[in-house]
Amino acid sequence: MIKVTLKHNFNELSKFINQVEKQTQKAMSSALNKALNQAKTQVSRQITELYGIKIKYSKRDISINRPNSNKLYGSLVAKGKPLPVNAYAFKLSKGILNINMGMLGTNTIKANDNYSAPFKAKISHDNGSEYSGIWSRYNNKTIIKTKTFTTKQGITRKITGKQQMTKAIYSMTVPTTMLDERIIINFNKFIIDKYQSLLAHEIDYFTSKI
Repeated sequence: MIKVTLKHNFNELSKFINQVEKQTQKAMSSALNKALNQAKTQVSRQITELYGIKIKYSKRDISINRPNSNKLYGSLVAKGKPLPVNAYAFKLSKGILNINMGMLGTNTIKANDNYSAPFKAKISHDNGSEYSGIWSRYNNKTIIKTKTFTTKQGITRKITGKQQMTKAIYSMTVPTTMLDERIIINFNKFIIDKYQSLLAHEIDYFTSKI
């Protein structure tokens, strides 16, 4: 009697399957990372369109919670303080400040009962720090005894004694804009479409290494 036994080394097949799974996880993580990078730019552009905030400021205040092969999820996280007028396109003429706030329209700021007319200057603090921006002054407040500011014409003036308090003019924050339903809907649609378009390419690339 003839007896034939055929055997297959399933250990090798199991190793191959594990490698495929591992490389697929890497491909999914890579595709999501790339999609998030592009989504950050897309969201920043939409913030500029809707609110007039320059793209470099929104990119600065938006970070990415990145996925990896063990954590296949990610997000955009916005953190930031109120933005200076310099974060917008603006026009300052004869003490009247017009700020372009995108689809919100133009925000006009001028002298009122509490503040002086806006002016552009570089303020130097006692600790050596400087800030160039748009300022106004409280009418009946007192500043720290010694500060200097440089006028638009480059003249440096020293402020001493009891003077009106100088205050920078600020506007909204990037995190506030991220609560806009239009931005949330656009982000969700963009990230899904972009992830799907990138995934096939990333899987081909990573599985080719097996």
